[in-house]
Amino acid sequence: MNRFGRSEGLRVPTLADLCCASLAKAINNETCDCTYLPDLPGELSERILGSLSAQSFLTNETLLCVASPHLRSLNLANMKQRASHPDEVGIRDALKICTSVEDLNCHGCTIDESVLDLIHSSPFSSNLKTLDLSSCTGVTSSGLRGILLNCTRLETLNLSGCPITDDAFDVLAYSAGSVTHDPSPEKGLKRKLEDETHVAEEKTSSRKRAKRAEEMDFSFDAETDTELDAEPVQEFEQLFGQPLVYLRSLSISGCCSLTNRGLQLIPKLFPYLTHLDCSHIDRDNLDISPILSQCAFVKSLNINGCKIDQSGSFLSNKHVALEEIEFCGTGTLNANFYELLAHCAASLRVVRLRNKSFSLGEGRENDPTDWLQQCRSLVTLDLYSVSVGESALSQLLSTRCVDTLEMLDITHCHVPERDLKLLCNTPLPVLRSLSLNHVAISQWTLDLGRNCPLLTHLCLNLDLKALLPERDVPQLLNGLHSLRNLELWCCKSLSQATVLTILEMCPDMKCLLLSTASSEEPVEDADAGEGDDDSEWSEEDDNAADKRNDRARAGEHDHEHDHDHDHDHDHEHKHPGCDTISWLSDEEFSYLTRTYPHVQFKVWNHTISGNRHFRFHNGDTPHDAFERLVTPLKVNELGVRLKVQNQNGAHEIVPMVLVDNIPIWSHETSASLHHLRKTTDGCDGGALPLISEWCCECNIESYNGVLFYHDADSVFWETHEPGVKQRFVFSKGQYITAINNARLQYMQLAWKLQRLRWVQQQQQANQADLVSCA
Repeated sequence: MNRFGRSEGLRVPTLADLCCASLAKAINNETCDCTYLPDLPGELSERILGSLSAQSFLTNETLLCVASPHLRSLNLANMKQRASHPDEVGIRDALKICTSVEDLNCHGCTIDESVLDLIHSSPFSSNLKTLDLSSCTGVTSSGLRGILLNCTRLETLNLSGCPITDDAFDVLAYSAGSVTHDPSPEKGLKRKLEDETHVAEEKTSSRKRAKRAEEMDFSFDAETDTELDAEPVQEFEQLFGQPLVYLRSLSISGCCSLTNRGLQLIPKLFPYLTHLDCSHIDRDNLDISPILSQCAFVKSLNINGCKIDQSGSFLSNKHVALEEIEFCGTGTLNANFYELLAHCAASLRVVRLRNKSFSLGEGRENDPTDWLQQCRSLVTLDLYSVSVGESALSQLLSTRCVDTLEMLDITHCHVPERDLKLLCNTPLPVLRSLSLNHVAISQWTLDLGRNCPLLTHLCLNLDLKALLPERDVPQLLNGLHSLRNLELWCCKSLSQATVLTILEMCPDMKCLLLSTASSEEPVEDADAGEGDDDSEWSEEDDNAADKRNDRARAGEHDHEHDHDHDHDHDHEHKHPGCDTISWLSDEEFSYLTRTYPHVQFKVWNHTISGNRHFRFHNGDTPHDAFERLVTPLKVNELGVRLKVQNQNGAHEIVPMVLVDNIPIWSHETSASLHHLRKTTDGCDGGALPLISEWCCECNIESYNGVLFYHDADSVFWETHEPGVKQRFVFSKGQYITAINNARLQYMQLAWKLQRLRWVQQQQQANQADLVSCA
């Protein structure tokens, strides 16, 4: 699977794959002899474990059947999503057996501090290289300190969504000597010193060591040095009696309890760090300058959804050379960030800056994207809805990046038509994905297909100001016969003949997204205001809103069709002053899915509020069905957190959406519980803005919500903006339970706040009576 989520080639299932899938079923049914399983080679045991997980057969009993001293990779990810899953008892028993593990994945597992203690005290702790504890709410700072002190060969650590604090990285100040000097690993961090005088001496010595460690200089000269200076590394090991942790990759995404103090400790503890993901940390003025100034080898930085401190320069270390930077989400980039991009332009390979705007300040006449002229090896450039200059695209196409660029997104970047023509006429030999919103590209797609022979993904994201006429669709696909993924947002109309033409012109099509939008003024949505103000929401309001919305849609259909509004899927619809608007009927959609069963269809009408006639067909192939038997599907977990804010003396309930315990829209206002509930209805799907400030439910002018759809067991989300483009898969049972629990908690909290307001009003009235009597 490449970076765009597209399979480069189908893997032919081997005999071992088929045997492991069958054996997993036999283990679950208790129809095989499991005594020989621990003696199997580690690679086969890993395949069997993957098949158990993929088929939801992994329990405490089946895990122990497969657990083996030969296992080097132990993947327990997403087991908490299953009806029966190994708990902390089963995980502890398995870790005691698997003594050769180098790669441990516990994403989303139910673990406690005893499991963390077992990880850093087990025989494999000295060989552990990769540890994934993301979305494990049982991770504690003390347990993590033990891992950092004892797993000295750890190279990759994922703590995304964990409730850790700054103390987790305060290993230097914690008296590391009192831990590692104890030869009994089973005592670990819990060793108690009986002599109080000895305790005081240890604390004093620890503070001195920590202070000295903070003064160490791990910087290097990129022109003359290839690794860190040996002297500070040796001094570190002498001070703490242990090797320096050579961590290369660290992810702390969504760890909202961390502060700038914790970020300052990271480069001191992990000076060899090359990749840092600190995205979605819901905190103002996050300071990343210590990372850039002290981590000499940092190459990849992910700060999506953060509000970083841009008041100072990021270039105190002149040798910083980032290769990947992701900073998506609403916000403004100032001159200091512009200088960072310009400084690293020659080494940049991946740049994602969705929904950003540049503000270089008065007296700065620089084009905010003239740093593109200095780029040499860009592979991915995502500038969705970024305020770029008119010459940005022409600057990019004049560099050597034309030979390396694989993915380009310039949607809503106001690219002039002359540059668009230049794009189509410029040879881009390895370009695979292109996204834009200029309908005029249909004039030059023949040149685009000739100059981009590997182009397989095209996204045309339009709005009501520039709808794509249906008659222009065949012209758009001229020369683009190798497309496998096509997204046409906001076509004027859509007929079955047009869809068949697309599939005939692109025989390798695997995924097709088509949306239609009429040019009429939409009927005002009856519950639009409700999404903007959830503070007065209740169950009665919810039901009343549904009835009002149904009546509004009924009136809209009566006006448009002049017949019974219950006939939802008519093929043609007349609008006053507009051309005939067409979309697919149920019968036509069924015909398409029968004729092209291996194509994934997402077809919906963008304009109709509340009922968008969304149709989804998964498009599974026999190969996909087999992959689900041997490869575990990553299942996300939905959460809704309620917090109370004091706005001008009044309390307001603010719902926040969490995915895998990470606030994916951390700096957007409040989520709409009313719209969240609507995503649980029906078996099809639609599109809704889940954040109140985005838009009302009609969301006509420009789509910026969540595209959601269902199958028998799962709910799918595709988020497009603000922020990075993502796809999530939720277990339907967990998804509905999370939303219903949030609605119930909201009502309980709203009742408590209402009672609190009533008590305060009574107290104020009593005080006023006392004053008047006096």
